[in-house]
Amino acid sequence: MEISAKHKNARMAPRKLALVREVVRGLPVAEAQAQLKFMSGKASDIVGKVLNSAIANAVHNNELTSDELVVRDLVVNAGFTMKRFNPVSRGMAHPIIKRTSHVTVVLGTTSDVKKGKSAKGTKAKGKKEAANIETISAAEHIKREAQVVTDEAKADTPEADTGLSQATASKSEIATSKIKSAQQGGDQGKTHRRKSMSEK
Repeated sequence: MEISAKHKNARMAPRKLALVREVVRGLPVAEAQAQLKFMSGKASDIVGKVLNSAIANAVHNNELTSDELVVRDLVVNAGFTMKRFNPVSRGMAHPIIKRTSHVTVVLGTTSDVKKGKSAKGTKAKGKKEAANIETISAAEHIKREAQVVTDEAKADTPEADTGLSQATASKSEIATSKIKSAQQGGDQGKTHRRKSMSEK
């Protein structure tokens, strides 16, 4: 069951009201009210009033108690925009845009939220079992790469020249050499500098 309350054309930009969304979403109603009470700014006051209205709708219209209510979602959409101007020097005018917002608080019961979470949990569990992903540490990964490189080196013929040995160097060694050269100011072979008089 979803119970909602709306506040249309709130005199605040949607960007500022949307900051409250992540704080309130998913919390029980009492916790959400406490969070909004101690938050600074006008956005928390606007959302708090809409939340109180949604709680009143749930209690009076649907005969629910406030203990079993959870903030399912907080939707913030752009309302109309008022365009004004500020007169400045040389007879010019700077535009002022006064944005408004539509705020909607959607409440649900704890039983509905738990059902949704359990359904999501079973789906995620099935996917994880199907994937069967192995997690290893960075040191283990480097050891495995080194083992692969040594196996490739053994498989190569003895006539292989130095070019092949460079090609079979491990990726981690190449990466560390690139990092070191970047820290030392780039590739020494590519950097050019003027010879001093003593070197001539």
